[in-house]
Amino acid sequence: MKSKANESWFIKILGNLSVTVLCILPHLPEKFLEKILQPFLLVYPAFRKKHIKRMEDCWKALPFKNQLTIRKYYQSRLRIFLKTLAEHEPKSQGKITEDLIKGERHYKEALEENRPIILLGLHLGLFENLHRLPTKPAARPFGILTTESFSESLTKYMAQGREQDGKRVILRSNFSNEVKKIIRQRGILAMMVDQNPEAKSEENSLLLWNKISICYPRRILELAMRNNFLILPVSTIEKNDSRCGIEFDEPWTFAEGKFSREIIKEKVRNFLEKNIEGAPELWNWSYGKVSVLNRTGTGLTNSIENSKLPQFL
Repeated sequence: MKSKANESWFIKILGNLSVTVLCILPHLPEKFLEKILQPFLLVYPAFRKKHIKRMEDCWKALPFKNQLTIRKYYQSRLRIFLKTLAEHEPKSQGKITEDLIKGERHYKEALEENRPIILLGLHLGLFENLHRLPTKPAARPFGILTTESFSESLTKYMAQGREQDGKRVILRSNFSNEVKKIIRQRGILAMMVDQNPEAKSEENSLLLWNKISICYPRRILELAMRNNFLILPVSTIEKNDSRCGIEFDEPWTFAEGKFSREIIKEKVRNFLEKNIEGAPELWNWSYGKVSVLNRTGTGLTNSIENSKLPQFL
């Protein structure tokens, strides 16, 4: 992993401190952590008023009944955060049992297609399981698209938890080479459909329920279709005993092999709406590119000059 030459001493210290704290927290009792972090949930909204208002506006725009409140939402985020930390270390990761994976036949059948595959997930629930639970096939690469953190040490910490059983993280800096390898070797690319590192524009945005605007990875999905990827949606599930698993959906199909930007958007929209409506408190509403559509104008920029994705796309 390349070092950030322009990383300041302050960022290095802050990153190292963050990693130290994250390494200590899993060794403390979960109930104790909930108790000491609860006061933070009460104070935090006071410092993020615009952020909070944006989320509340989104919840009001939802076309279905929900019980979302700021307190309930952040309690849910805290529970997911603690579960994620508990599963970070390989020795702490629970045993994978058959009941934790639903629809696994879709994954097995996709592998038999002998095509490159995109495992398409979303930031809902314990989403780290979306790439942890699927088995890496022998002699085929398994890459996990990961956005760099503000600090190199924190990025390495995230990679440590994800790079198990031969799987590798793919950062934007080496995206082109890694995707070419996946195409050649018919590997797997695990990625999220509800985030995009590019500047938000009309081209890479879509509307959920015709009201809530989100940014999706349009160019990557179009690249995948041009290179004969099989797109397999996967989402999280939570068992009655609080264990977290995943569910594979049927792969996306296109009439006579044809696809278009609008067809892809429609499939992304349906996938997100179905999963978010099933558990709205578990989705990541905190993402800054999720907002209610401004009826006086889209509020989006058509420029993608500041895109951080490589020109290979």
